[in-house]
Amino acid sequence: VCSSVPPTFQSKPKEKRLGDVNAAIGNVFVTYRMQPFRRYKVSDPTPKSITVLEKDKAHVFAAYDNIICVFKNNQTVVEKDVKFMLSFVDILVVVDVENTIRIIDVNECTQILEIPSPPSFEATCIVHPLTYMNKIVLGGSNGEMRLINIKTGKLVHEFSPKPLFDSAITCIEQSTVVDIVAIGHANGKIHLRNLKTDEKLGSFKQDGSITAISFRHVK
Repeated sequence: VCSSVPPTFQSKPKEKRLGDVNAAIGNVFVTYRMQPFRRYKVSDPTPKSITVLEKDKAHVFAAYDNIICVFKNNQTVVEKDVKFMLSFVDILVVVDVENTIRIIDVNECTQILEIPSPPSFEATCIVHPLTYMNKIVLGGSNGEMRLINIKTGKLVHEFSPKPLFDSAITCIEQSTVVDIVAIGHANGKIHLRNLKTDEKLGSFKQDGSITAISFRHVK
């Protein structure tokens, strides 16, 4: 059981079938253990319903209104309501409703960098590409993407939408190959793109908006 907030997954090293699932239910999140699947524990409640959930190896981050609760630590306040969160070990990347990127030190619970987005850009998803140190990719409402260095705050590259792929990006998933990501759109289209060369490698189509994409190794 969970709300519409996407749950977080934490697999154990070398054992993909074992680990924890954190699922938001109203103003708490429930931790489930996998295989056998069972409820493990329930968090302390937040004052209001949780809207975003993220996890790293040591913390769970739950956002409501303009507050981020860092469980196993304390709280930090951001100026705007939270849209997305992404964990980078000791820092947390937060994207607010104004599409501003805020870099937060988890241990100190302080903001260390603020990266504004242009007025024309509306962030719709976030991903950390494999091996891209200190970098994130933001998907946009018009099919564009922005590669940003979260250490320097600089825009590394802006990916213009490909022809016929100018619908809002709903999810970006790292493939099992470095540089290659799958990009899902609100109009049901999916395409594979090489981030290094900005080349479209293939495309697919399904009915309805793309909500999630995953890859698996085939032996």
